[in-house]
Amino acid sequence: MTNIANNTVLNMMVLHEEALAKLYTVFCEKIPEMRDFWYELVREEKGHAEVLRHLSKKLGGEIKSFNSRKFNVTALATSLDFLSERTDRFQKKGIGILKSLAFALDQEQSMLENKYFEVFESDSPEIRKDLDLLRKHTSKHAGRVKKAMESIKGES
Repeated sequence: MTNIANNTVLNMMVLHEEALAKLYTVFCEKIPEMRDFWYELVREEKGHAEVLRHLSKKLGGEIKSFNSRKFNVTALATSLDFLSERTDRFQKKGIGILKSLAFALDQEQSMLENKYFEVFESDSPEIRKDLDLLRKHTSKHAGRVKKAMESIKGES
């Protein structure tokens, strides 16, 4: 895959992280009792977008290959549309605590299951490290969301 195509994929990944940040911002507004929880995720998703932007700038010849079997660009575009539509819906109609957590968990787990951050292969230790760190952060997000969901369910 060419550097232009690599950059296109990375740019789409940036947009996806930004879409998650926007979604979690709506959850901050609609679920004030969990504002701090959601705000932390917003901050981290924006950080993920920055890491991906940095990787995009570093591309040069350091990305050896793009593994299209691990990454479906059309699926990512569909996911971006879906996130945008749901974010708009939640902004207008609101969402409950458990449903927001379930939706967030689904988004985070989907990225892990689809090996979202394992699509590029590189000899660069820095690029490998950054992508691995993003994967680990996403896994931690899923864990924190799941823990919050279990806590809320336990209170009911």
